[in-house]
Amino acid sequence: MNWQEIRGNWVLIPRHPVGIIHFLGGAFVATLPHLTYRWLLEHLAAKGYVVIATPFVNTLDHIAIAKNVLINFERTLERLQESG
Repeated sequence: MNWQEIRGNWVLIPRHPVGIIHFLGGAFVATLPHLTYRWLLEHLAAKGYVVIATPFVNTLDHIAIAKNVLINFERTLERLQESG
């Protein structure tokens, strides 16, 4: 199982998915959640969860951050649904 970049998100897809986890890093590691939280996220994927780790630039405009994160997440979900 390898990390894939899909529409700006880092994604791990197990062979037999049981669910989806959308992960955002903390304030100081928001741009690299798939590296900073690698052990945790890969452990969750090993348990059958698709992991979508969305990086973001942390600013004081929290509304803009939330909108951009949501758009990136939805685009990734669309791509995953298209690919089966």
